[in-house]
Amino acid sequence: MQLEPHKRRILIVDDEAELCHYLKLLISRKTPYEVESVTEPLKALELFKQTPFNLVISDITMPRMDGITLVKALQTISPDVEVVMLTGASSFQSAVDALQFRAYDYIEKPVNSDRLLTVIGNALAKQALAEELGKMVEKVATLNKELKRRVRDQLATSLPMERLASAAVTLDAVERAVVPHLESLARAAQTTLSAVALRPQAAAEALDVVNQIPVTTLKIKELLQDLRAQTRRRPVLKRSDLVAFLRARAEEFASVFPLVKLQLKLPAAPVETGFDGAQLGQAIANLLENAVEAMSGRGTIAFTASTDGDHVAIVIVDDGPGFGPEMLPRLFIPFCTTKGETSTGLGLATARRIIHDHKGSIQIANGPAGGAVVTIHLPKR
Repeated sequence: MQLEPHKRRILIVDDEAELCHYLKLLISRKTPYEVESVTEPLKALELFKQTPFNLVISDITMPRMDGITLVKALQTISPDVEVVMLTGASSFQSAVDALQFRAYDYIEKPVNSDRLLTVIGNALAKQALAEELGKMVEKVATLNKELKRRVRDQLATSLPMERLASAAVTLDAVERAVVPHLESLARAAQTTLSAVALRPQAAAEALDVVNQIPVTTLKIKELLQDLRAQTRRRPVLKRSDLVAFLRARAEEFASVFPLVKLQLKLPAAPVETGFDGAQLGQAIANLLENAVEAMSGRGTIAFTASTDGDHVAIVIVDDGPGFGPEMLPRLFIPFCTTKGETSTGLGLATARRIIHDHKGSIQIANGPAGGAVVTIHLPKR
């Protein structure tokens, strides 16, 4: 039900014929919207089934069918319909109850025309913004899917690993063209959320739509980063405090995934060693995000590090379902995934390559109590 502003349609339902006529005349004169009115809830339901409306203004107390029952029926037909309830003093509590069923707002009788017009404008503005956000999400999701398909087809069929370096220039061009646009979309989504927050309820309803855009853009950026890791130079090792580095990565992770409880245990003293911060950070991020996906976005991850002679051990344990025995030997194979279209199948392969380039080792196993256990050993140098 995505219409241009001047084509948006409003249906008035009230058993008081004079009020219906007055409201229809008021809205028709003061707004560009198409307006219909009926005095019977059942007739309103029949009319809505034939030609859905963007906004319904309904009385609560009516014969044969009350307004709340009508709202539920209309939302079954068109979940994104906006509803404004009309209420007298005796049905005030019913109007408040109606808000629990996604009614946008309520207007007390006698109707204040200015307030009614303001509420109508706000409700339809919120609806229009939500529709635009939905379109943005669809476009980004389509781009994500198409990009993954093209890269998967080209690399899996025509570019063996030893020839991936020849794809670096193309990958650079793709990244320069795509990433800024995706970041712009993410910023626009957050700006739109502020604009759509005309009421607390409006912001809450729009939040789910808005949050899909940054998540989708992050997935595309991760795909490009993982592909770049397959073509990237050897790591440039710089001596630095690995403990401080891991703590910073953990803090970044916690800020992005607030529903995940991160149990962090690191050495108290600094551990000076040589590593490539950008590449090792990508490997750690891939492993942590893989754990989040395994736990469906929420759960507990234990992230620990310790020193053992001339090596540093990093262990990541999640409380997800772990891996089936048939998957364990294949986890590090590029494009191998159990998540279908939601995963590139490059995250673990990229992490292993980075760890090996640091002259380290990585193993993944199932924990004794369930979940996955990732163990990394890096040399101190």
